[in-house]
Amino acid sequence: MRNIKLTIEYDGTRYKGWQRLGNSDMTIQTKIEDVLSKMTSEKIEIIGSGRTDVGVHALGRWQILKLTLMRKHLI
Repeated sequence: MRNIKLTIEYDGTRYKGWQRLGNSDMTIQTKIEDVLSKMTSEKIEIIGSGRTDVGVHALGRWQILKLTLMRKHLI
């Protein structure tokens, strides 16, 4: 298993904040996890460094994710 650090920025205007919500898929965390899960064929759960509220933007935000398999095109 490998820990990967992601540093991202985003415009949160259309989203309900960073943190995954049970009643909505319109969060930044959910969108990123969905895309990475499709890319890696693994269930991805990101460990965030904090949260943001509805409509908030971020610059230089970092997260950690764990991957069991590592494909060359992802390194």
